[in-house]
Amino acid sequence: MKFIYKLLKNIKITIVIYFLGITSTAVYAVNISLTADNFTPSSPGDVVHFSASVGSGSVSKSIVLIQYIGYGKFGRIVQNPLYSSPYEWNFTIPKTSGLRRFEAVTIVDGKRIASNAIKLFIKPNDVSLKSLLFSPGDHGLLRPGGEIEMNLFGLFSDGKKYNLIYNQLGTVYSENIINGITTTPGDSPVISVSADGLVTALQPGAAEVVATNNGKTAVRRITVRTVRENDADGDNLTDAQENAIGTNKYHPDSDGDGSSDGTEVGSDASKPLDADNDGTIDALDNRVVVIKDSSGNYVSIRTSAGKLFNPYGEKISDYPVRSGELAKIDMQRGLLRFYIEDLTPGQTVDVILDFDSLSANTNKYLKYGSKTSGQLHEWYEFDNFEISGNRITLHLTDQSAGDSNPVAGAITEIGGPGSNGSGGVRNKGTLPFKIREIDIE
Repeated sequence: MKFIYKLLKNIKITIVIYFLGITSTAVYAVNISLTADNFTPSSPGDVVHFSASVGSGSVSKSIVLIQYIGYGKFGRIVQNPLYSSPYEWNFTIPKTSGLRRFEAVTIVDGKRIASNAIKLFIKPNDVSLKSLLFSPGDHGLLRPGGEIEMNLFGLFSDGKKYNLIYNQLGTVYSENIINGITTTPGDSPVISVSADGLVTALQPGAAEVVATNNGKTAVRRITVRTVRENDADGDNLTDAQENAIGTNKYHPDSDGDGSSDGTEVGSDASKPLDADNDGTIDALDNRVVVIKDSSGNYVSIRTSAGKLFNPYGEKISDYPVRSGELAKIDMQRGLLRFYIEDLTPGQTVDVILDFDSLSANTNKYLKYGSKTSGQLHEWYEFDNFEISGNRITLHLTDQSAGDSNPVAGAITEIGGPGSNGSGGVRNKGTLPFKIREIDIE
């Protein structure tokens, strides 16, 4: 995902406004773009004008402008829904500080479609800043691999308190190393801190987060504790096993592909899985993941290029009802949904799906999405694949047949195998690994 930063000039000293546009990651054919103007409001009470446009597809329902406070997941509608263009809204700058995020949102085929996000940072007059304070409290507890976003409040000369957690509001973060009773400035091996104050636990121990804004400082202590004895990150691999195979014993998903190390290593930690035989074990290879599908069975997914991201199984019932001949196809394994990133525009990749078992009559692969980028979503039969035993190989091309994602350099897959009727089970045991029975978070 690429980020485009725009620093905007202020007119009055009372408030400073920044906007940040984020490339949309919507995977549906309806593509909504959100823009904003009047970027230089002079004081609280001035108005920012938002405008949404539909770049592809069509919208049959209303479009609403949603406002989120900070990075919260729950927002509120700014004004009444709009049922036809022009989709325009006015937002009055509040008498506060911090982050506001805005998205234009509609519903297509029961799915939420959101525009790119626009971020609004509101900064009070930092000349009157009197003190800084972390909230809640002065101490945080994390597990290895865990994260915490803290609140950092500034107390001003007018008696008001504003959240200054974000770097765009003038706050700079650093760390203190704690060694026994000694505290020294430096990069701690226990935690890492982002520019906007997001703390990530790296390994057991203690450290301090130091925030500085306009000459004022606040300090918060962070303690990182193991999940269980001899398994610090709780991925069902012992610390000794992780040291031996090279995975991160302080993070349950070393390669960050959404599947735990314990699952991707397999049942024998002394022989960690390497599904594509490229010399990099699956637990350290973000081009290979192992997940449970909607039937509760396992499937291995690997791509010839790019990075697999956020794979999971979905139920057929979560999607619109199929019609005609497509409704007769038996899809016992449900749908697989995953993303492939870090591709060059137009690139073709081979995706290999290894199932623990498939119906002997499996000869179809159905997809839900746009047949080509920009079209409306629908059920259709995908024919650019091969099947051999319990293995299906998909041939997917960015922004072409089979890619439901309009963004260049990224492919979205929503599909699954099917057959024209039950016919027993193909030979079991062709899955190139054994699975340890643990839950996948």
